[in-house]
Amino acid sequence: FVRAVPHHTKLCICPCSYFQFNSVQVFVYSTFILLIFRPVLLILHELPFMATWFLLVSTFSMLPLLLKDGLLLPYICTSLAFLLVTTKLLSAFEKVSVEDLLLQRWSTYIPQLPRVAKSAFRLSVIAMATLSLISVALNPPPQLPHLFPVLVSLFSCIHFLMFLMYFNILHLWEPVVQRQLWKVK
Repeated sequence: FVRAVPHHTKLCICPCSYFQFNSVQVFVYSTFILLIFRPVLLILHELPFMATWFLLVSTFSMLPLLLKDGLLLPYICTSLAFLLVTTKLLSAFEKVSVEDLLLQRWSTYIPQLPRVAKSAFRLSVIAMATLSLISVALNPPPQLPHLFPVLVSLFSCIHFLMFLMYFNILHLWEPVVQRQLWKVK
């Protein structure tokens, strides 16, 4: 199935699934987020760094629900296992060059793009771990009982907007010549 879908179509599905997710996330958030996972999993082998980051943030965005259901330990174990697998098997952190991120056209605007991307990823993972720890260990102030779920949602929203921009850049500004190369024969 992965080879039957052209690269361009997979890149198109990622931002579309984001809009689909945001249009009905109010209703069934925990199960509907799985619809975003599927298109990104299709490009996991092509863009392992960004796909890994996106999937980690998507799982983290469910933290308030996971805490409510008592699923903190499975969340931590599966997230660490996923990070380990993508790091070792897919070499996600070795594929962070401008060519691997498919951002050759944008490298003139951000000359240190690979280093910035790696640093941003590390800061993001540290922030996710810190927010997870704070959500578990501390009680929110009485006047702000939903402080930690709001912080998790805000953090995730900022990341989702960044990923939306990234996938749209890939989809809309990919050179036509490169699109021809990705077509399945």
